[in-house]
Amino acid sequence: MSAALSRRAAIGALATVPAALTPAALAASIPAPSDRSAWDRAYYEYRLLRLRMDAYYALGPFEWANEAFVLAQIMKATEPEKFEDAAKKLDAQEAEQLRYYKPVDAVALALVKMPAPDLDAVTVKLQLHKDHLEGTDNDRITWACIEDDLTRLAA
Repeated sequence: MSAALSRRAAIGALATVPAALTPAALAASIPAPSDRSAWDRAYYEYRLLRLRMDAYYALGPFEWANEAFVLAQIMKATEPEKFEDAAKKLDAQEAEQLRYYKPVDAVALALVKMPAPDLDAVTVKLQLHKDHLEGTDNDRITWACIEDDLTRLAA
């Protein structure tokens, strides 16, 4: 015996669903996204900058300087000049890192302030808060923006 629902049974079951819960009624009640293309462009820019930043830290100049510093630290007693050189290079990269993470933080804040076109965008905002805004001067902005988004999306 097949466990599949027959067409007749499915139509009968749909007849018992209140009109407000039918797919057509639900689709009509969902507000149109504010401006999906603007959100998509801003999110793309964020992802691009974030990937650049992550690569800088994971496999670029910051990683090279950090790795050289760790190795020089091991040999500090026997090669203090190499340690000093590695420490200076790591300090230089720490100053340079502003070029990589400040733009990412700025775009993250702009995305949080932008009206979310859907619930997936709200989820992104939660992650942006955790990754970029938590513990900063902008810590409380995310809540207000998400509350506004959810109220608007529920209407």
